[in-house]
Amino acid sequence: AMRAAPPAHAGLAGGFNNTARQAGTALGVAVYGAVAGQALRPAFVSGLHVLAWVSAGLWLVALALTRIVPSR
Repeated sequence: AMRAAPPAHAGLAGGFNNTARQAGTALGVAVYGAVAGQALRPAFVSGLHVLAWVSAGLWLVALALTRIVPSR
């Protein structure tokens, strides 16, 4: 994102990049807390397994996107 932005918009691109990263981190923590935060429920371990598979799938999608999207 930073290399694609013109020099006049470098600050805006950096701010947007940081905001998107922070929002993604907050969303990930919220989803993990929603799934894993209720340890007293009987489906706790099952929920952790689902969470692990979903996380692995998202990492694979991110990896595929880094290979598909051309760099400059």
